[in-house]
Parts: sequence; structure tokens; C-alpha cells
Amino acid sequence: MNKLIKSAKPGRFYFFKYLLFLGIVFSVNLWLRKSAPVTYANLLNYNQLYFDRDKIHIKNFHLAGNFLVMDFEGSRLERVTNNFKVFSGKELLYEEQTSGKVIKFIPPKAGINRIGVVINGSTDTVFINVDYGMDGLSSPTGSNRIPLYEVTTHALIEEGPLYGFKDWAIDYWGEDTVQYTKEAKQILNDSAKIVNADNSLERILKIARFILFRTAGKEGMPSEELSHMHPLQQLNYVEAGKSKLWCGNFSSIFSFFASTAGLPVRIVSCGLSEGRYATGIHVFCEVFIKEEQSWVYVDLTSRNLLVRYNRKWLNVIDIQRLLGYPVQDSSFKAWHYEKDSLYETPFYEVAALAEYYFHPNAVFTFYYGDFIKIMNPGNLFQRAEKFFYARPYYAVYSDNSRFANNDFYLRLFTNYLLVFVLLFGLFKIAKVWFHR
Repeated sequence: MNKLIKSAKPGRFYFFKYLLFLGIVFSVNLWLRKSAPVTYANLLNYNQLYFDRDKIHIKNFHLAGNFLVMDFEGSRLERVTNNFKVFSGKELLYEEQTSGKVIKFIPPKAGINRIGVVINGSTDTVFINVDYGMDGLSSPTGSNRIPLYEVTTHALIEEGPLYGFKDWAIDYWGEDTVQYTKEAKQILNDSAKIVNADNSLERILKIARFILFRTAGKEGMPSEELSHMHPLQQLNYVEAGKSKLWCGNFSSIFSFFASTAGLPVRIVSCGLSEGRYATGIHVFCEVFIKEEQSWVYVDLTSRNLLVRYNRKWLNVIDIQRLLGYPVQDSSFKAWHYEKDSLYETPFYEVAALAEYYFHPNAVFTFYYGDFIKIMNPGNLFQRAEKFFYARPYYAVYSDNSRFANNDFYLRLFTNYLLVFVLLFGLFKIAKVWFHR
């Protein structure tokens, strides 16, 4: 009997340690999920947010003796053979037909040269500058003379994972969306007057005008039930006078119609709801213009969209930076909706809402395309998928960010550790049970 009691005590002790460890893992995981929302995010830089990985860019380059070795990436390289042409001015220096993505050539051997690399006849020429300094043109007597040069470029050199617009394009899913999409396509044709020949910019303007016309005078605090509706239902509900709408509703409605019209759209939010710089949250959209290979700003709440500086269409980070300069530049323009029409006007005249939110300490959140699907699981299997989901839900950007991706990986680690500890405990219980 005494032996039985003695053997039971260590079992209780180990069981207590197991429960304590399980409690600690569960508490850390719960805290990360509830109190540290940034653990669902990637911290990205400007190029990762705005340079599409399908565009031709330099993966890396290095010097090998007097050879310059360049490795390229981009969708135009996804073919059996690639044609590379290297020019110095109009002079063809080097040409190669290869199945790979790497070229190796010797630049001109004097002065400063602007080198252009044309790949598969693309108009997106990659330019580099090669500068032979005085040190590179001289060498000690008797030594092997190897020209030295400096290479600089304004082309993107990949320094982290890049994303394609398909990673960001919001995905409206579910059985109800199939029916609503058919209805939305009919509305786009009949009411928004979109035709197949319209380019991306024309489609954006027509969709924006259609939505703003139907919701004019209905801006304000939305009813609680509005956010639970499909975007097309939201528009009908607001137009029927049953609710007001604000930034989140504008973004949902616009993104659904734009996606239906074949435009990749992503949802972006800005602001902080707590902490030192409490400004609340503002939600808007960015649309990927395939013709320009760039993201552009669309904010129906402020009735501003397609902001540009001279001929360059601007994304939200571009706008934030330009707003930091208190200048009234008429080249800084936006399409603005007023009195049932859209017209271009200097942005500083209509930028009040953007100036309020896009301050130097602003934190921007860019939601990945599957965010809505992952956040609204429809069954037990999808809930389990959400728990084990190994990708971030959104990306965070700030010029003064103190975030780190370590939080994201820590939450994932505690997810899997929690399941492992639970399974280990069940295994031990089953082992004891069958050995009775």
C-alpha cells in the first residue's frame, strides 16, 4: 500500500507541472492574440508594398574580376529562352539568348557609362551606371591590371520577398457572392455605363461616380447591422434610407464593384485607436492600374481619388510624404466629386481628411486578399484552418514603426506548441488508461 502511495505522488507532481506549462503556453498565446494584434502582421518596406514582383528587376549583382554579373527576376523571364541586350547609349555592347536569368559582361573601360539592359524586347529597360574611378585605371608595376569600377542603379534590387497584385486583390467569396456578382455586373453595364473598351482609370472614375451619386447626403454613423451585410446589400440598404454609411462601408462597396469590373483592389486602413497618437481608424482603397503597373489611391469618404503629381499616379505613402511639404502646388491634383460630377482640382484644396490621418507618425495597414475569408470561417474546418494559418493577415507600414516581425512568428510558434502540448497530454492520459 505504501509503495502505491509513493508511486502516485510523482504522478501527481508531473501532472501538476504539465497543467502549469499548458496554462503558461495558453496564456501567452491568448495574450498575443488579444493584446498584440501586430502579431497578425508582416512589417514591410515601401518596395514590398508597391513594387510588383512580376515587373523585371535585379535580384542581385556582383563583380567577378572585370566582369559584371547580373541576376534578374520578373514574369517576362518565365519562358524557355530569354533575350538580353546590353546597350551603352545606342551602342550594343552585348547580346545573349539564354534559358537562364543571369548575364555576365564587361562594361566599357573608361569614364562614366549609363548602361541599359533590354530583356525580351520589354519597354521596361533596366538602367545602371558604371563609373571607372582613377584608382581603377591604374595599378602597380608588374601586377595584373584589373579595371575597378563602381556600379549604381535606380532600378529595384530585391532585398526581401516581393508580392504580386494577386496577393493583395481582395477576394469576395461564398455562395451569396456568385449571385451578387451577376447583379453587380448588370449594374456596372446599365448604371455605371462601363464598356469593354474602358481602361482601368476610366472604370475607376465611372464606379466612383456611380457609388457617390447613389449615396449622396447619406454620410454618417452607420447602423450596427450594416457591417454584417454583403457590400451590394449595404449599398441598397443605404440607398433605401435605412442607414448612413462611412469609410468602411464606402471601401467595401467600392472594392466589390471594382473587383467585379476586373480591377485588383486592396483595403488599407490608417490611424491608431489607442496609445499616444490616438486618431481613430480611417479605411480606404488602393487600386492596381495594370496599364501603369502601379497602385493608386481611392477614398470615397473624402470624395477624392486618382491623385497624381504631374503625370505620376500616387499611392497613399506617396501622398503622405508630399503632404509633409506645406506647399500649394497645382501639379499635385486629385479627381474630386462635388455636385454630382467628378473634376480634377489641386489636391491641397480638398485634402483635409488626408492631412488629418496621414501625419508623420501614421501607421498604415494593408490587408491581404484572403483577409475576409480567413476572418469569417464558415465551419469547424475553416476555424481550424484559421488557427493554423501560417501567413500574415495584413502588412504594416510606418516611417516611425517600432514593430517587428518577431511577434508574428512567436504567435505561430505558440499556436503549434499549444496543440503539441495538448496532444502530448492526451497521449499520456490514453497510455495510463490502457495500462490499467
